[in-house]
Amino acid sequence: MLFNASIATNIYTFVPASFKAISFITFFIGPLSYLYVRTVLRQEYRLTKYDYLFFAPSLLATINRIPYFKLSHTEQLNVIHDINQNLKLVLLESEGLLPAGYLAMFRIVITLIFSIAQLLLILQWEKKLDNSNVYLQQNNELIHWLKVYSILLLTASSLVFIQTFLQVSSSIHIELIIIFTMGLTNLVTSIMLFARPKILYGMVGWMQEKNPVLTVKDFPITSEENETTRNSKQTLTVIEGRNYTSKLQEHFKSNKFFLEAGYTINDLSRELNIPVYQLSSFINQEYRKSF
Repeated sequence: MLFNASIATNIYTFVPASFKAISFITFFIGPLSYLYVRTVLRQEYRLTKYDYLFFAPSLLATINRIPYFKLSHTEQLNVIHDINQNLKLVLLESEGLLPAGYLAMFRIVITLIFSIAQLLLILQWEKKLDNSNVYLQQNNELIHWLKVYSILLLTASSLVFIQTFLQVSSSIHIELIIIFTMGLTNLVTSIMLFARPKILYGMVGWMQEKNPVLTVKDFPITSEENETTRNSKQTLTVIEGRNYTSKLQEHFKSNKFFLEAGYTINDLSRELNIPVYQLSSFINQEYRKSF
């Protein structure tokens, strides 16, 4: 949005050095979408150090811009003038290090790969939940939403791939169709999120476990299971869940903090010495409620 708005307002003629300086953000679409789906399904609240490799393509896009940044002020203005005369040059990015059109195709291929990966992940989790003895309508609705969203993104990405290929390899000018396709995807997604905000809360219950359960009380205590859950760093473990349950119940009974006006989850987090993001995730998982 920022990139297209910048072109529409012609601001680059005043600050040519900033031209496409934020174009690397477009490489975030695939990785962020996949991480959203994965963290919702696995009930994760922290990324692994390897997850940051997903953003390596955005670094490549920034490096590709180095030749343009090294141009003089006048030369940069000439590049922008040529692009304003022929919008096809926006996708070709011939002023970069890579051959013309390569980065545009690479960008959409990356998005396609992540779109397919997240759809496969959803199908895998859908099968896992179907095979478990735990049924929750809220989780089924969330899975359904993630499938609709992923199919929508995959369809849009496939269309943009075809459109970008035609734009790069022929004289056809369809840059506005590309913008419309991605814009429509964003619009539908945004409307869904506003209409059904609960789909942002994530899975309820302890679905990340090998044998899913509704509450930590339903989880059998064995030394082997305790050992496997203790090593988790991305999700709440059952052991942590039991401890948090005890802390919350004792805190409710002893202090009756819920009678205080303006009491927030930050206050509760500070008093229990539990990070807000973990506390919020736990309350949703265990009690199927927001704070």
